[in-house]
Amino acid sequence: MSQLPTGTREEVAARYHPYLPPDIAEKEFVLVMQVSDTALRDRLLENFMSEAQNSTDIALRSLARTQLPESQKQHLASLIPKRENEADPAPNDEE
Repeated sequence: MSQLPTGTREEVAARYHPYLPPDIAEKEFVLVMQVSDTALRDRLLENFMSEAQNSTDIALRSLARTQLPESQKQHLASLIPKRENEADPAPNDEE
């Protein structure tokens, strides 16, 4: 992929919206981390995380094992959408 022209790489990254069921999420993450162009890899990681709501635990574990800066890990983790059935924690009813 790194041999492709810049415009083509950017188009591929823009269209990358993987379906990430738990059984393939970790494999897909490993593939994205192997992209040598760091700008392209970062864009793919952002798209990966924004699609990881069905594989949140796997995505976070995979992210934690990387050598990325902590600030980037936090940014990427923040991109994972909440699952539809995930409710916000109930307020504390202390009186």
